[in-house]
Amino acid sequence: MRIRKLIGGLVVVGVLATLSGCGQASPPVVSYRDHGKVAVISGSAHQKVTVTAQTKSGTTASKGTAHPNQGRYQFYLPVTTQTQIVRVKTAGKTNTIHVKATRALIDAKDFTTKYDQALAVSQLTPAQQKAVLTPQPSQKALAKLSPAQQQALAQQVQALRRAYAKADAATQAQRIPALRAGTQTIFAKDGITISANVRDNQLMTLTASLTPALLKTKKSLTTLGTQLGLMASALGADPQTVTMDLQKALAGSLSQATHQVITSNGVHIQLGITLSHVYVYLYR
Repeated sequence: MRIRKLIGGLVVVGVLATLSGCGQASPPVVSYRDHGKVAVISGSAHQKVTVTAQTKSGTTASKGTAHPNQGRYQFYLPVTTQTQIVRVKTAGKTNTIHVKATRALIDAKDFTTKYDQALAVSQLTPAQQKAVLTPQPSQKALAKLSPAQQQALAQQVQALRRAYAKADAATQAQRIPALRAGTQTIFAKDGITISANVRDNQLMTLTASLTPALLKTKKSLTTLGTQLGLMASALGADPQTVTMDLQKALAGSLSQATHQVITSNGVHIQLGITLSHVYVYLYR
C-alpha cells in the first residue's frame, strides 16, 4: 500500500492488489468517515488517476495523483463548510462527483478568544462567576434604582472587572495557541492530548486522547474534565452537562459508551476506543 499526503490535506492511497481480469475502471464513489468530516473517494483504475477538488466558489482546495497499478485507489479529502466539486480523471475520462458540506464547530479565532475568556472566568470565585454570567440590567431598570444603588452597582462592576483582569493575566501561560489550517495539538498535559482540525478558518472537530490506564488516574480525569468543560463553554455548550455526562460514560462500560452521544446546544461528544487509546470527539 502506498500512502502519500498531498496539498490541502488530501491523502491518496493506491492499493497494489491485482484485480481479477482486466475490467474497465469503475467510476468513483464517495463515502464519509470520522463523523462526516472526511470524504473517502474510491474506485478502480489501471492508469494514473488525477483528482482535483474545488469549492463551489471555484477555489482549488486539493489536488493529487495516484498510481493504482491495476488496483483500487482511495483519496481522503477533508470536508469543509463548502460543497466541493471533485473531478477524477483517468484514461482520458473525467468523472465529477460532489462532496457535501458539513457544519463547523465555530470560527477558529472565535474559539480561541472564547476559550481564553472561559479560562479566566474559571479562576474567579463562584460568586464572581455567577455575577459574570448574570445579564446587566437595562437602562430602564437602572433608571429605577436610587443614586446609592446605582453607585453600589457601579462599584461591584468595577471590582468584577479588576478581578477578571487579574485572572486573565494569571492564565496567559495556560492559553491554547492560535489555530492554523490542518490538524494541530493545542493541549498536552497529564497524559491528555487534545487536537484541533481547522479548515477554511473554521474549527471542524476537537479530539481528546488518552490511554485506558489513565481512566483510573484521578489527576488525568480531572484534567480531561476541566479542559473539555472549558472547550464546551467556548463552543456554546453547557460545561456542567458535558463533564457530568462524560464522567458517567467513562465510569461505565467503554464498549457501550461508544454508542452514546452526548449533546448540548448542538455540540456532540462521542467516545471512540482502540486497543491503545480512548478518544473523545467533539463535532456538530
